[in-house]
Amino acid sequence: MSEFDDLERQLRQSVRELRPDRTRPRWRRRGLLLILVPTAVLAGAAGAAGILDGPSIASRANSLQREIRENTATDGPCRRAITTRSGPSTFSDGKPLPELIRALPNLSRAPAAPVSDAVMAEALRAGGGAAVLRSTVRLAKFPDGARLLFLVTTSNKNFTVVDPAECEKARGAALDDRAPDADPAVVDRARDQLARSIDTDPATQAYVISTRRIRPDGLGGGGGASPIQPGQHPIRIRNTWSSGAGGFSAFAHPRATTVRVQRVRPGSPARIWRGTGAYTARIDVREGLFGFFGRGGTSGRYRVTQYDHDGNVVYRRVLPN
Repeated sequence: MSEFDDLERQLRQSVRELRPDRTRPRWRRRGLLLILVPTAVLAGAAGAAGILDGPSIASRANSLQREIRENTATDGPCRRAITTRSGPSTFSDGKPLPELIRALPNLSRAPAAPVSDAVMAEALRAGGGAAVLRSTVRLAKFPDGARLLFLVTTSNKNFTVVDPAECEKARGAALDDRAPDADPAVVDRARDQLARSIDTDPATQAYVISTRRIRPDGLGGGGGASPIQPGQHPIRIRNTWSSGAGGFSAFAHPRATTVRVQRVRPGSPARIWRGTGAYTARIDVREGLFGFFGRGGTSGRYRVTQYDHDGNVVYRRVLPN
């Protein structure tokens, strides 16, 4: 008798013991067997193949590369580089990554309006010590007072280490020390992950959207840098939003020309806020961006609907997530 035949016999015996009166129709008993037998056989096959034996290669590689990072974090070259937004920056004539241009096509051409010297100086301050791509500086103003400053830096100073090249070598050496005790496939996967680290990749760029209120002194507000690598982290429109100075800012869909903003009530599904406390606005997309303050600041929730030139909906979402 084969192992499969023996397994089927045990299952039939189990069914008889569970229902000794045999009142269940024959087709239902056979249906139970058809479910149980393949499940058991698949489980046995999975066990034989090692699928159920433990974490996957990817999971173990993630753990290993995190261990390497932690063990080298206090080394000279791998210490986190601390920069401030007041750090010195310079302008660069470099070009933004194709991933950025696909998400924000306006970066491939000159700004719709000339950028003043005062705004360029503000871009240098917002660069936080990294070189600012001169051609990427954009300023967009919106009716309710939202003012968005956008720029791209040539390196990711907000996330980098003291010496990226030496840090990469130090991590490689630490991984080599662990290699004899680890699965070669896991080591190879971890090595690949470390080689693509944002904090050591010299091709990394970062984009900054700084949200401000329009004020005579031009001060106030804030924003953060978002790193992007060539071919590694494609930009998705649904993720490119931020908040600062009590307002929201985001990339518009490439075909969007106008945006409707409606305040929604808490909970799911999102219901439009009616009566006292309601907020609705129609915003023109500028420089591929849009921003608004709404009502309730960033503690509020808003349904954002984007329309193309013909009035067709091209994207809809609720902010924040």
